[in-house]
Parts: sequence; structure tokens; C-alpha cells
Amino acid sequence: MRTSPHRLGSVARIEFVRMEITYLPEKQDFIDAQLAHAWRKYSPGAKKTQRILEPVLGLGLLWLAYHLASSGANGAVVFVEAILGLYVLLASSVISPFFIQRAYDRRRPVTLSSVTWTVDAESLRCSKPGSGRSELQWSVIRGFLDRPATLLLYTAPGVFLYFPKRVLSEAQQGELLGLLQGNDVPPTYPR
Repeated sequence: MRTSPHRLGSVARIEFVRMEITYLPEKQDFIDAQLAHAWRKYSPGAKKTQRILEPVLGLGLLWLAYHLASSGANGAVVFVEAILGLYVLLASSVISPFFIQRAYDRRRPVTLSSVTWTVDAESLRCSKPGSGRSELQWSVIRGFLDRPATLLLYTAPGVFLYFPKRVLSEAQQGELLGLLQGNDVPPTYPR
């Protein structure tokens, strides 16, 4: 953004200069975006709490299954308790990463190519060698989430674009957030 030398009263007029962002997508970018989307409804504190409580609850359920088995309880109840304990124990550390890796493998092209985003006051344009170009007006963006590793732009409740923060400078992050706010895009995910 640049401030115009012409001042209107006490408020400076701000003009946005076109910005180009070019990068080679990485697997971690995809994972960060998927995790940010999965945790869109919760605060970062809730994620920390889950990471602490999940192993405790999983081990507690496994201990309960063991206790029920040693006391002669119904085998089906013991089996369900043991499976539930294993699931709770492994959900975040094994099961979720497996499904994210699987989704990445399905969407990843055979050869990775760079992505170029051209951002201006009217629209976002994406070009990728071999797959064409697309353009989105700011009015299509229904919400955004600013997370530590990524910036998600939602076009529908489950459909989003993402900008990895590793490729954005502080100035570019500020300009993108300013454009989103200037176009009345709410800082939340659409429902």
C-alpha cells in the first residue's frame, strides 16, 4: 500500500499497488491449511487442551477396558472400550495425519510447478503452468482465517484458498489483510 501525497482533511488516501506472490507449493503448506480448516471453530488454547487430554483419556479408557476384562465383564463391552481407547489415543497423532497425507497424495500433481498469485484492489488471479488461470473478485471471498502458518480465504463453507505464510513478507501479509478488511470480508469462516 502507498499513501497518496494528497490528503483529504486529516485522513490520508490509501492506494493499493498490485502484488505478485510466486512460490512452489510444499506438502507442509497443504497440511497446515487442512489443520487450520479443521480447527476453524476453536481457539489455539482448545487445541493445546486437546493435545494434553487426549492421551490421558485414551489411556484411561484402555485401563478401564483392562479392568473390565479382568473382572469378567461382557467381552463386547471390553472390546468396545479398548477400541474407543485406542482411537482416542491415536486420533491426532496417527489417524488424522494418515488421512491428510492421503488427501495430499490424491490432489498432488505428478510434477509440482510454481503458483503465481496476482493480487490487486479488484481481484485475485492465479496462474499455474499447465493448468491455466483463474480470477476471483473480492466479493466471492466469504470469510478468512489468519493462522500462524497460513491464511485461508473461504469462497464457500468447505472451500478455501490458502496462502502459506512462509512465502509472505510482513508487508504482504498486512496488505492482504488490509484488502480483505477493505472489501468487508469477515474474519471468520462462512457457515
